[in-house]
Amino acid sequence: MAFIEKGQKKTYISTFRFDLKSSAALDVPRRTENGAKPTNREESCLKSGKSETADTRKKSPKNSLNTEKRRPDVTHSNTASSSSGAVAEFLDPQQQVVVCVGGTARLLSRFRSSGPVASCWIHDNEKVVLEGPRVCVTNTSSSSTLVLSDVLPVDAGSYSLFVRNRGGTAHWTTSLSVIDRPDPPASCPFVSQLTRTSLVLSWSGPCFDGGSAITGYVVEFQRLDQTEPGDWTELMNQCPNTSYRVRSGLDPQGQYRFRVRACNAAGVSDSSEESACVKMNTAGELQQEVISYVEVVPDTTHKARDHYHVHEKLGVGKFGEVYRMTHKQTGRVYAGKFYRARVSRERTAARQEIKLMNELHHPKLVQCLAAYDTPSEIVMILEYIAGGELFERIVDENFEHTESNSVNYMRQILEAIQYVHSKHIVHLDLKPENIVCVNSTGSLIKIIDFGLACKLGE
Repeated sequence: MAFIEKGQKKTYISTFRFDLKSSAALDVPRRTENGAKPTNREESCLKSGKSETADTRKKSPKNSLNTEKRRPDVTHSNTASSSSGAVAEFLDPQQQVVVCVGGTARLLSRFRSSGPVASCWIHDNEKVVLEGPRVCVTNTSSSSTLVLSDVLPVDAGSYSLFVRNRGGTAHWTTSLSVIDRPDPPASCPFVSQLTRTSLVLSWSGPCFDGGSAITGYVVEFQRLDQTEPGDWTELMNQCPNTSYRVRSGLDPQGQYRFRVRACNAAGVSDSSEESACVKMNTAGELQQEVISYVEVVPDTTHKARDHYHVHEKLGVGKFGEVYRMTHKQTGRVYAGKFYRARVSRERTAARQEIKLMNELHHPKLVQCLAAYDTPSEIVMILEYIAGGELFERIVDENFEHTESNSVNYMRQILEAIQYVHSKHIVHLDLKPENIVCVNSTGSLIKIIDFGLACKLGE
């Protein structure tokens, strides 16, 4: 603690509670209730501020500091104001201070007091803040300043300044937030919708945002088909989402790989893992998992079996069944959702789902690729997702489930649902069975089954 009086500064370390009494009150003559002067013992009790009653003989606990939580917008006192002055009054104090890791935090509290004061800073209502290599406390008769250098994440929390004068004690609490650069994105960029001149990249956000919201992503590429790999070049410096369509700047004969970085108020993260090499001139030889977004117009002249072989059943839904299918010409594997469509209500529901799927083009959502609408059946052709249900993977005894995995999965789910809601569409059947893994080894997921989805306002 620091005590300021008549221009002199004295510093003490105090671990006990003390009460200041008005000396003027002790000079007032006192008499007993019957008008007689008090005895020497009674006079001694009056001068010491004590009485012989059982209630007042209870002693206040020693070695304690009042850190009771109270509303921060009110000046508080734990003793009544006396004729010698009022409690200190805080003047426009700080509510919150935000600083980056390694920076300097300056907490300043100004106050008005009618007499000398003693002040003390408390961290998180527990620890008295003492001066040290990184800590400097400066006290005057009207302010107290706490400066923290080379700030660390453990320095974050609440800092309460307690100010005591002859009128009582007041305190004010300021919140200190310490932010850092985010972790790198949790996955490398994955490529889809590959053409000879463009492609779409998608990735997962970081597991930890550094204590500050992610403001965007930096997308970079490196060319590999030259004598030596080229330098990493920035494609986009403030991508707001976890997907990005590269429309220009790529050589149709080139080979590239990509990486991303996350940004927040504190800076830019390290780069993610690099993507696999992408050859632009193999756009006609896409792998099975590379799916293009298409606007589906139901085929009313053919049946699904005219173009696809139907294999084993994959699942059963409210309005139909899902089978594994292979295209007769290309041999590629798809999932076929067969609607019963026996009554008008079922046919309407099938057509509504196809209509909604045409609006939902996102890397974290299953895609509709074709549809067949005949008098006997309605079939929707979907991309085949082979990784199985996310829930089954998590409960598998051989799967090592960590907090970072949970963060990664939740981030992907929220990104997908945020996109769905941005289209004013609600899923209405989001459950573990409808969240599936893209493959058996990776961490990417997709949301499936929009059979109960609807568009708000319709």
